[in-house]
Amino acid sequence: MSKSSYSFRRPLFAGLLLGVRLGVGSLFLYSGISKVRRPYDFLENVYDYELSGPGLGSVIAAFVPWFELLLGLCLIAGLFVGAAMLGIVLLTAVFVVVQYHALRNGLNIACGCFGPSDPQTHPIDYRSLWRTVAVLGTAVIGYCAAVLEVDTPPRSLRTDVPAGPSLGFTPAPPTS
Repeated sequence: MSKSSYSFRRPLFAGLLLGVRLGVGSLFLYSGISKVRRPYDFLENVYDYELSGPGLGSVIAAFVPWFELLLGLCLIAGLFVGAAMLGIVLLTAVFVVVQYHALRNGLNIACGCFGPSDPQTHPIDYRSLWRTVAVLGTAVIGYCAAVLEVDTPPRSLRTDVPAGPSLGFTPAPPTS
């Protein structure tokens, strides 16, 4: 990438990553907080999916809200962005499968995404499934951007590293 294209593309991608980080982070932070505040209601949502018994359902209901909260905080704070995005990708992918299972089996249940206080609590339908797939796609884009480190300038423009290949030594200054 040339220096002229850096001036336009790198900040654009860095802005995209920042937007994805803050958007997805806020979404998961809100989701986690709403479930932590009413854990028994979330436990009921977990049981509604008919995928787990009481023991595993309790573990899921105890773990998932705090995990969402942690991942959201990491993204908003910019800490462990790649790992947090990967966690969100995995969690959301599992939820896509779980929602599809509920649709396929004709379960007339609420999503439970944002806890019982969600004003748009309605039975799962293909619209809610596609919204979840959209969150998954956004998280995948954020993960790829974080892994590729699009927010760091190319080696040729960084001042803390020599522009040439890193061979473990610094070249001698030219002699006159």
